[in-house]
Amino acid sequence: IFSEMRVWDTESNNGVLIYLLLADKNFEIVADRGIHKHVDTTEWEIICKVMEDQFSKGNHCYGVLEGVRLITEKLKKHFPGTLEDRNVLSDKPIVTT
Repeated sequence: IFSEMRVWDTESNNGVLIYLLLADKNFEIVADRGIHKHVDTTEWEIICKVMEDQFSKGNHCYGVLEGVRLITEKLKKHFPGTLEDRNVLSDKPIVTT
């Protein structure tokens, strides 16, 4: 999926995919090498824990949004960008079967 969604096709290799496996009630956060070298495993695990806590309470939408917010903080910190920068990948959720 990471490849199909072209998450690694960013100039800074800083794409992040939140992959929700609805049938398995599971998820994965997959980060490209550019952002992963700035954000250690513990930081990714904290984001996952926040999402898991919300999911366990039935707050699925909030859990995803909080995960996106926390990931965005990491991206802004390490890849602050400028007003001229554009979002290389779509933020639109992609649903596959």
